[in-house]
Amino acid sequence: MMSVLFGVTDDKSEQCSQYLNRFCETYTEPLVKFLVITKRLQKDAATDVVHEFWLRKLLEPDANQNLIATFLKFQEQHPTASFRKYLARSLSNFFINLHNSAEARTNRQAIPLEYAGLCEDEHNDPGLSEFDAIWSNHLLQRVLDQVREECLRSDHELKWKIFVALVLRPSLSGTKPDSYKELADRFGIPNPKDIGNAWITVKRMIHRHFEQGVQDYLPVRSLDESVAASHAETQELLLRLASNGRLQLNIPELLGESASENHFVGFDLESNPLPKLFQSDSDLAEAWDTLSREPVKDWLDLQSFSACSLRHAIKRRVLTLEDLQAMRVRAKQLGRNRARSDSLERYVPREIYGLVYLMSIALAKLQFEADISETNPKKLSARMCQYAAHSWLDTKSRTILESYIRVSGE
Repeated sequence: MMSVLFGVTDDKSEQCSQYLNRFCETYTEPLVKFLVITKRLQKDAATDVVHEFWLRKLLEPDANQNLIATFLKFQEQHPTASFRKYLARSLSNFFINLHNSAEARTNRQAIPLEYAGLCEDEHNDPGLSEFDAIWSNHLLQRVLDQVREECLRSDHELKWKIFVALVLRPSLSGTKPDSYKELADRFGIPNPKDIGNAWITVKRMIHRHFEQGVQDYLPVRSLDESVAASHAETQELLLRLASNGRLQLNIPELLGESASENHFVGFDLESNPLPKLFQSDSDLAEAWDTLSREPVKDWLDLQSFSACSLRHAIKRRVLTLEDLQAMRVRAKQLGRNRARSDSLERYVPREIYGLVYLMSIALAKLQFEADISETNPKKLSARMCQYAAHSWLDTKSRTILESYIRVSGE
């Protein structure tokens, strides 16, 4: 778990030169972009400044006096100091000195780094905040390349294609993603839930590679500290990418099409993708059609029920008043609790639980003339009117709700 930063400062290590190369390769591109944006330099000129910066501050000094060693000493007195902000401010100061002093450029004199303001609030320096966004995008692009390679290598190409269609392309273009049902049909997947499962798999891979990338540059001194620091850093960077207007990826080779140079959207790698499930009417229609054909005891966790489906039970009128009461209570319980569940395998949309709750009440009234809910009938009728208006509802279920509304009105 030896950090690359510590490796760069260890002049006794045989791998020191490898750490130096790895470090410079990692940071050169985002630092060049940082100068292009904040100092309005051409890319070639910015590249020259960064190379000069590496030479003066990292390669020429002794390992215990270079840029990174100086930061590690500074961090001992200021534990919360951010290396990214330190690096960006150091390069900015270096450029100012280099730009203002022809003598320094000619004689290659040492240009001191300024520590003043290193612990200031980042909001006081827009340039440092800009580098955070640049670095986040740079790291995410590397991570996506790695995840794509891992998917192809481990025979998960379909999961990668689902991720591109569901998350990546909409994030880059600012468009609304297709529904789970539409994506399932496009990729020949029988169950829309498998779309969510694929997204969870890729999301975990992204988190893993992202934290591994973060661990490469965090100056930490122990395994426990590394795990905690990398997790916090990962969350901070991903939160920046989720902010509107921060996403600046350029990956046409991944999308198979030209990526726009201007992006005004975010990359939302939220921890729980379940709220994105079943947002469209077609998804809900598919879910209701599937679940109503499955045994009630399985998806409502009512083991006392027979193996018949809800569709069959309603058609044959085999449900007793006690069955309907049990269904009402169970649907209400699961509708409240399942919304916080992280299990895709057993996930049921809350709208489905709401429908079962209302249909239990309606069937009890229509078939047994019994009121099994203490809720005011007018409120129940209003709720049923809302459900009956949904296009995803099947004809039989809509008829049951409308019949209750007429009976209650009378």
